[in-house]
Amino acid sequence: MSNDQTLVQVYGVSVERIYAVESSAFPSYEKIKNLPNKILLWCGTRSSNLLRHLYKGFLPAVCHLPVPGYMFGKAIVCSDAAAEAARYRFTAVDRPEGYLVLAVASLGEEIKEVTGTPGAEEARVLEEKKMGVKGVGRKTPDEWEHITWRDGVTVPCGKLVPSANKDGPLEYNEYAVYDPKQMSICFLVGVKYEEQNMEVNQEGGCRLYTGALRAQDVMTGGLVHDEFMVQETWLPHAWLVILVLVCFCF
Repeated sequence: MSNDQTLVQVYGVSVERIYAVESSAFPSYEKIKNLPNKILLWCGTRSSNLLRHLYKGFLPAVCHLPVPGYMFGKAIVCSDAAAEAARYRFTAVDRPEGYLVLAVASLGEEIKEVTGTPGAEEARVLEEKKMGVKGVGRKTPDEWEHITWRDGVTVPCGKLVPSANKDGPLEYNEYAVYDPKQMSICFLVGVKYEEQNMEVNQEGGCRLYTGALRAQDVMTGGLVHDEFMVQETWLPHAWLVILVLVCFCF
């Protein structure tokens, strides 16, 4: 390494397991596939809450306190960046293993874009109209790299790039859905943080030394309950999950 380069430590993620999910607690994909403006989003939750979500589905935030979900009122809040979802589930390097949820959400006929922090009255109106809301972050997945999945579902994969909202309160894009019937949990992704070394030069360029994303031991198996089923999925679905995990980079 030359004198004009610095070795810094960053954090990546590896895929440990990928589960396909079916549950009677939320609409099946078949029930929402014809709804408008569908997008595949990351949802973060503590591991201790996973069974509750699988049993009851995602519920809107029930209070206006400074906790995840409060900015948009009583909403289910997800993101198109896995890094943001990881914050919601409080994963960190000293707690490297956890789960992230991938869900298909319909944002409805009309999408409200928010670049600042909504006031209490604006949040109330959004709740009443049950509009799909996109909070624009300072970083966003490169739209040129987005792909369209089955039935017109937008998959916001690609590297994170600066957005036009450079002074906004959100680091990453967040989406608020007010009606649980507009969301269907599709995948449960077991992930593990990995330390990586990155070489940064004075011009701002960088080169990653280690820590490529990988899918490990994607095989059959699963958990069956009266109300939901979690099934480890085969590689035909794994490629999609790994592709959108590119958005995990900070």
